[in-house]
Amino acid sequence: MQRLRRRNASARLEVISEQPLSLVGPPSFVLQARPEDDGAMWPALAARCRQALPASLKWAAPLLDVRHPLPVLCAEAQLRELFRWLDGLPNTDRVSIGCERRTAAAR
Repeated sequence: MQRLRRRNASARLEVISEQPLSLVGPPSFVLQARPEDDGAMWPALAARCRQALPASLKWAAPLLDVRHPLPVLCAEAQLRELFRWLDGLPNTDRVSIGCERRTAAAR
């Protein structure tokens, strides 16, 4: 990683490493089903949600697996789209989904 060092307050910055800076991609998030929040209703809720997923959200289907929900990695735009869709469902059809932002160190 390229580091810059300042000799004094009025001095210009000088490069002390020739390695290129790595570009950081868009923020990414890990979504995880929370069946424990929905208790015995999880299988029915997950099945309804999975069937109702619009084509643009099919990437989230593993998250809604009735028996073995899997975590899903997504970008911020996908995250917003999924939660907007979930918000539009009736309360009785929503599943609990947890979201964690991945840091650059976790990538």
